[in-house]
Amino acid sequence: VARPLIGGSGHINRTGMFLLSPRMNWMSGAVSSATTSGRPLVNSRDETHADPSKFFRYHHIIGDTNITDEVCRMKIAFSYWVLRLVERGWKAPVWLRMQRGELLPLSRAINNDPRLESTHQLGRRRFSAAEILEIYLNAVDNNRKRILFEEEDDKIFNDVVRYLERAKKGFEALVGQSEWATKYLLIT
Repeated sequence: VARPLIGGSGHINRTGMFLLSPRMNWMSGAVSSATTSGRPLVNSRDETHADPSKFFRYHHIIGDTNITDEVCRMKIAFSYWVLRLVERGWKAPVWLRMQRGELLPLSRAINNDPRLESTHQLGRRRFSAAEILEIYLNAVDNNRKRILFEEEDDKIFNDVVRYLERAKKGFEALVGQSEWATKYLLIT
């Protein structure tokens, strides 16, 4: 739900509001098999592209096209790591688990906050978008062997750590690295 913080490309909607990701405008739900009548965060249509006895199709729609290699590496690696955790049985802490109906509103709230000033209720605490991603990043860090971390993963992991630390200081600290933050600075 907080992925646009890293991989958002930035967008001004029809009302003039700046969003981290243009795709969020078109999201219609958390999980669905629809492909033409709506766009979910995760498309669950059972359309295999390989041997269905060995592979399950996972189509994560909520992602922008990015120009910078560094942002691409971070967003793809982060998603890969979390998927590897889930494949190996990791479960988010109970207080972090959300119902499907909570995912889209949270994603939109994060997407609508280019100044990175909002916090979001999860369990009994409030978290920034960067702090939500850090929870998952800590799980990745604690399970490096289980998810088969490689040398290249270490470098990308450290890039993500630094990126999230800068995000906690405000969008200005991400200018020059983040596509959405750089665009936002240009229009404000």
